[in-house]
Amino acid sequence: MWCCHTSDEQRGNAPRCCQLRVPSRRVGLQCGARFAVIVAKGTILGFLARLAIHPHCRPTHLADIDEMSSKKLLEQLLLMAASVLAMIAMWVSPLANLETGPGLRALYAVRGTRPAPQDIVIITMDSISARELGLRNRPNLWPRSLHAQLIDELRLRSAGVIGVDLLFDRARDSADDVRLAKSLSLAGNVVLVESVAREAIKSQQGELLASVDRLVEPLPQFERAALATAPFVLPKTPDGVFAFWSFVPNAGDQPSMPLVLSLSMMPKEYAELVRAWRAASAGSADRDENGNADSGTSGGPLIQSSSELTPEAALDSVPDLLRALRATFNVDELPSARVSMRALHVSPRARSLLQLLVAPEPHALNLYGPIGTIKTIRYRDALSLAADPVMGERMFKGKAVLIGYSEFNQPEQKDAYATPFTTSDGLDISGVELCATALANLLDGSTLHKPLAGPTWFLLIAFSALLTLPWWMKRTHYAVLLTLFMLFAYGAFACYSFSAHTLWLPVAIPLVLQPSIVAVLGLSLHVRRAYRKQHELRQTIRENRIEHK
Repeated sequence: MWCCHTSDEQRGNAPRCCQLRVPSRRVGLQCGARFAVIVAKGTILGFLARLAIHPHCRPTHLADIDEMSSKKLLEQLLLMAASVLAMIAMWVSPLANLETGPGLRALYAVRGTRPAPQDIVIITMDSISARELGLRNRPNLWPRSLHAQLIDELRLRSAGVIGVDLLFDRARDSADDVRLAKSLSLAGNVVLVESVAREAIKSQQGELLASVDRLVEPLPQFERAALATAPFVLPKTPDGVFAFWSFVPNAGDQPSMPLVLSLSMMPKEYAELVRAWRAASAGSADRDENGNADSGTSGGPLIQSSSELTPEAALDSVPDLLRALRATFNVDELPSARVSMRALHVSPRARSLLQLLVAPEPHALNLYGPIGTIKTIRYRDALSLAADPVMGERMFKGKAVLIGYSEFNQPEQKDAYATPFTTSDGLDISGVELCATALANLLDGSTLHKPLAGPTWFLLIAFSALLTLPWWMKRTHYAVLLTLFMLFAYGAFACYSFSAHTLWLPVAIPLVLQPSIVAVLGLSLHVRRAYRKQHELRQTIRENRIEHK
């Protein structure tokens, strides 16, 4: 199949293998080895290697080799294009929802539980407490004088803020209602929950036309006595609950209970944001044409220290402040925004709070673990602890105390939601513990965050293209091993980002679906090449037999 380009003029300068019709064994092996390198590679490296071969020892069928290499390169590029297109198709399809289901569960499974916040305590109204107190296992029917007693004890033990995840929308015993209202007023730091009721609008034929969400508030006497009232509604998905709203959309964008509780726990940071917004609003009207603030304006420099701001004034301005923050601060780094968040001189905690206030809704929960991971005390035990001055202050002083229904007995669970930490026996996390989780995320700024759309697309496209590179190799087992190494490296990076930096990267599609598709395409390519080589080998053997005849 191979011969040397020799003519009468070139024969004197040609190597020995070209001067002889049958090359010597030593020199023939040298030329044969060089040609074997070209045939084995069949890629761009093969073309580069061919440049080093003596010009008189090049194959006669160089055009055939070039055509073969071009076909291989075209196949490799088609493999890469198919991989990228498959990734794009999956990411814009419902398959992307796998990231909030199996993908998120896998990340939590690798990370495991994390230390619970020390400044949050849950007091649970469960079936054991009902039995110990001689009450029915329906917390909404418990005597309100009992709740008043607990709130009084928590006030005496200097609890930071108290959140009651129990709706007081109906009148009960008048004496108990009066006592509860008095306890709420004396405490001055109790936030009561509101509910959102969805009412269906049907036609005369019974067809569902629309639904209307109605905000259900506590009784006026309780609403006036409490520090604030706020709804707590969780966005449910087929995969469970993994996020929360800081402003509930189906409640008229009212601040949610975790947000109100967090602002009560951070009055100084909230005061900084209020004054920074006022300074930015006043200073933006007096900026020069270069965009620099005028030192002579009444607004002055952005606030660098905080002064006292009453919690009532802060909470009353939450909805208005949210709209002002979104219009004033450059959240998305758009040129039309008037002030950049990076220009604010506020504390890191206040800056973290601002980023959460203006971030797109909903916020991804950074769960701590299964039910009971956050410090949980039964109602009866809480009454006993709060009655002890020493133990009560040690347990409740300066902390956020949430009172709600949380059941550790799976058949008795009512206000519970499926999460990635749902146990194997179906024990979900209670609503009050999810509220405590959202509160803790707001206090320390540890909510999960995803990369922006642009970096996400770049990451997915780049990784899908990289997955095809191992299949450019000649041997299949090398391609499989290198693919597994790349998957391990990406998975380790995604798990580390999730655990250490609360960065939620996609894992279900890049680590499961995409490699499967690329593997099928790559194996098909290798099988095609193997059949083609067998065909070429048979053809070569047939030609040699004809020549020898």
